Amino acid sequence: MSNKENHDYAPYILEMLRQRSGLKEDDKRMDGHFNEMSPRAVVRECTAWKLGDPAWADYVVRLMGKCTRLV
Repeated sequence: MSNKENHDYAPYILEMLRQRSGLKEDDKRMDGHFNEMSPRAVVRECTAWKLGDPAWADYVVRLMGKCTRLV
């Protein structure tokens, strides 16, 4: 039995993770692995897929932190 949490990510998130991994968007063979990834890792991978660099995820997190302190 695995100690990893299963996050059951939304289908569009899984499609991005599949494509980022070189799979077709409907190839579900790695979904178990993807659903065990931490939310932080998923955001970094999706950001890298859409924006070309996972560092953008860190930038957005810092920006959101600054924005929420202003409220």
